[in-house]
Amino acid sequence: MRSIGGSVGTTIYTAILLNYVKGNEVKALTEAVLAAKLPSSSLPSFLAAFFATNSATALEKVPGLTPTVLAAAAQSVTEVYTLAFRRCYLIAIAFGVLAVCAAASTKSVDKFMTNKVNATLDKPHLVGKGDGAAHVNRTKEEIRELTEKV
Repeated sequence: MRSIGGSVGTTIYTAILLNYVKGNEVKALTEAVLAAKLPSSSLPSFLAAFFATNSATALEKVPGLTPTVLAAAAQSVTEVYTLAFRRCYLIAIAFGVLAVCAAASTKSVDKFMTNKVNATLDKPHLVGKGDGAAHVNRTKEEIRELTEKV
């Protein structure tokens, strides 16, 4: 059950993170590099080089690119991811609050916590015939007959 919860949580947080980044990264990056004085005519080639390859050789070919523009781009991407992770953490807090409320509303099971173990071995139980199938609710006599045949 824990691994299922972990899988569901990972899926939810990944979807939230990627959707936020996908919706805000280009806008934030555009605003940051234009504010850092990248010529607007170089913006399409900068975005293509930044997202497609993100290599130094592709970025060097962008006209008007300066170290200040690159620093502004890196800072804007960092801020977008920071806000995306913030959203994930806030949602995790909400799930935590729900879990605490659910745990607080459960009934006590102290009356069931004893040293007595109810295990009856003489009742009908599971017996297989050896053909890959198991048959339930056999009596002692049926079990004895089946084991004698084998």
